[in-house]
Amino acid sequence: MGLHRNRALRTAIFLASLTSPCAGATDVPAPGRIRLTVDASEAEAVLAILTRTSAGGAVPDADWRRLFESEPYVRLKRREASLDRAFSDEEFRKFVLAPERAREAPALARTLAAWKKADLVAAAERVRAKGAGCSCGRTVPSCESSSRCP
Repeated sequence: MGLHRNRALRTAIFLASLTSPCAGATDVPAPGRIRLTVDASEAEAVLAILTRTSAGGAVPDADWRRLFESEPYVRLKRREASLDRAFSDEEFRKFVLAPERAREAPALARTLAAWKKADLVAAAERVRAKGAGCSCGRTVPSCESSSRCP
């Protein structure tokens, strides 16, 4: 159970790193002012490494630098540090090179392609139209404990 949860968590972190940060839930922009982009540099770097290793090639330092210097990876590392979680480039390197990543590579590539085609502004507009919500079911401004809700 713990190993499966850990893999699921890391995959979720990988997918979450695909989007750039947007306005907080209480900062609802005016219609037409939503600007979201996908920064796929970390995901693309990981997929390039997986492609290289699946072809039997060695991964040059430049490929690892591209990954470790990507903005999403830097943000991920900073986030993990802020939560006092151990996280290192070497640990992430092992995660990327794990055999299950090679098996997951086609699905990860399809997911990345879908995210790149997704109309994020339309999705944000739908959320905006419904009102920013908290997991407790209340709208964020009326939920006094929105940061602590499950």
